Amino acid sequence: MITKKEKKMLLYAAGGLCLVLVYFFIVAPGKEERAELKNTSESLATELEQAKAHADKQEYYEQETAVMQEEIDAVLAQFPSWITEETTIMYADMLEDDTDIYIPNISIGNSNYLYTLGEGAGEMAGTGISLYGTPVVYTYTVSYDDMKKVVRIIQEDDERRNVETITLSYESGSGKLVGNMTVNMYAVTGTGKEYVAPNVPSMMLGTDNIFGTVSASGDNRDSDEKDTDDAEEDAEGEDVSLEDGE
Repeated sequence: MITKKEKKMLLYAAGGLCLVLVYFFIVAPGKEERAELKNTSESLATELEQAKAHADKQEYYEQETAVMQEEIDAVLAQFPSWITEETTIMYADMLEDDTDIYIPNISIGNSNYLYTLGEGAGEMAGTGISLYGTPVVYTYTVSYDDMKKVVRIIQEDDERRNVETITLSYESGSGKLVGNMTVNMYAVTGTGKEYVAPNVPSMMLGTDNIFGTVSASGDNRDSDEKDTDDAEEDAEGEDVSLEDGE
């Protein structure tokens, strides 16, 4: 038979066991959860402060982004979407109109890939916003003063071009300079800009090819020569018909 003293001891033991169970299964986990909640709360508070700081500067960031985009657009506007043979020919025509330069021959090289924005040359060449360069060799006769003017016109052109090489020699008979200059013409693809063909005025009947000889590298050479021959034949035919009409 259990005595009163033993019953009290059993009750004390049971009570102590309950306290241990409550601590390990309720109190201790609760402390860990409170610690985790505290850490989470502090982290969220930090993120909230950062978000508020960003929100306060949102207008500033938007303005800076707009300014940067305008600068990028201004740079890209200096490049056409592509360089064609008619572009190089009409550029020579413009130089002849603005100076006393005479350009009897034009040699157009192949367009070469140079760079892709944000990627550099490599396996991604030609994708995205890409820069291409086309070398064009102009054979010319020009006075000394207008040679300097020609170079200045090319350097100050709205579209990016640069003179890579120049050869000069003095022609005693005319007192002018003769030689060749290589002009690099640049184009940018991938901007969505459409190609705008230069304005090509109609030629007077009976006028020979005002540019003398135009040659192009690559597959377009044969077709260009054929088109030039056909144009000359048409011009000659029109001259004959005018003479007969007279």
